[in-house]
Amino acid sequence: MNLSFEGQGDVVVVRLLSSRFEAEASDEFRRRMTEYIASGASHFVLDLSAVKFMDSGALGAVLSVVKSLPSTGDLRLAAVNDPVRTVLRLTRIDKVLSIFDDVDDALRSFGPSGG
Repeated sequence: MNLSFEGQGDVVVVRLLSSRFEAEASDEFRRRMTEYIASGASHFVLDLSAVKFMDSGALGAVLSVVKSLPSTGDLRLAAVNDPVRTVLRLTRIDKVLSIFDDVDDALRSFGPSGG
């Protein structure tokens, strides 16, 4: 899985650089996110602008990461394309996770320390 991580103040922006986020990549995603959480990071923006397809394994990985965050932590989604947004709506994950139009909006939602 092609991922990039960039610190923006107290928030880590995680960019998925592949057009497909599938179960095969979910273990690596979960492992790399767990490493960041273990190092003390607790606020994340997941930039999905490149992702055109997301399967149930990937959704499970995202939810698993959210559950592993400390109580003060959060993961917010940004730049979600229509096909992925539809999946999030059908699975009602859009009721659990905050979704923003772009990374800047998601960063601003964390307040002044968010970038």
